[in-house]
Amino acid sequence: MLRVSVVAAAAACALFTGVNAIGQDTCVSFKSGPSTFPIAVKNKASPVLTSSDDWPGVHLAAGNFVADIQRVTGAKPNFSNFTSTANYKSTTPIIVGTLGKSSLISQVVNATKLDVSSIEGKWESFIAREVQNPLPGVSSAYVIIGADKRGTIFAMYDHSEQFGVSPWYWWADVPVVQKSELYVTSTGCSHGEPTVKYR
Repeated sequence: MLRVSVVAAAAACALFTGVNAIGQDTCVSFKSGPSTFPIAVKNKASPVLTSSDDWPGVHLAAGNFVADIQRVTGAKPNFSNFTSTANYKSTTPIIVGTLGKSSLISQVVNATKLDVSSIEGKWESFIAREVQNPLPGVSSAYVIIGADKRGTIFAMYDHSEQFGVSPWYWWADVPVVQKSELYVTSTGCSHGEPTVKYR
């Protein structure tokens, strides 16, 4: 009986207040601003790019990430593995991958000179932020980079939680908080190593 009450209380909190991990700052906004990056606006979502050489678990989580954006906004992002021959001009893609594993992330880091020293060699850490000219023909993108496989996966689910998809969505049928527009701050989110491994 107590367990049911706890689940009900958590569901209520998620429904009416949204859910952020304890102690974490939000990087999500539902209004456009001078320092925001569009995730979904006017029923059009930014495409999500990964690399075919990343971990299978990252691809699975990226599929869930895409579905979560659609659950919140009604707009489904195009989801694909990056190829150098594809045309991504006039888009603002979301680029996701694992440092040292994803060739796409290596290309972006090299092109933008992005400082990834804060997560290199770390456990389950990630950084996410807007970068300029990450790929040929792409003026800006929002990159989500995990220090390892678990860091990349955690980063996407952390964003989904801030978008309005509760971690209780699958377990307690907590309704998704729907929004017509979805943005992230240009400075993005980051998270260091957890105090407990395998959280």
